[in-house]
Amino acid sequence: MLSFKHHLTEAVKLPKWKKAGSDGEKEIQFPTRRFRIEKFYESSWDGGIKHKGEWEIFEWDKRTKTFPPTGGDIWSPQWYAKQKVMERGKYDNKGKKIEGV
Repeated sequence: MLSFKHHLTEAVKLPKWKKAGSDGEKEIQFPTRRFRIEKFYESSWDGGIKHKGEWEIFEWDKRTKTFPPTGGDIWSPQWYAKQKVMERGKYDNKGKKIEGV
């Protein structure tokens, strides 16, 4: 017979975040969807670019096999961007809740 703690860990298997690049990019893969978060850079008037703690969310496109720019989903700080991705990952592309996630 399995212990209660072992039973809980087997029941909920959440995917893990993985490093995806040298600039702090992170990826996570759910059963039907795949996401990436990257630093969002803003250009300044003097021509430089700055990261102000904001992160952009991208979703994998199966047809083009890339993470196309969405132009909108920017969150701050990083933990909040990850939380938003975890909420989205519970549903498939059609809005149906995925069991076991």
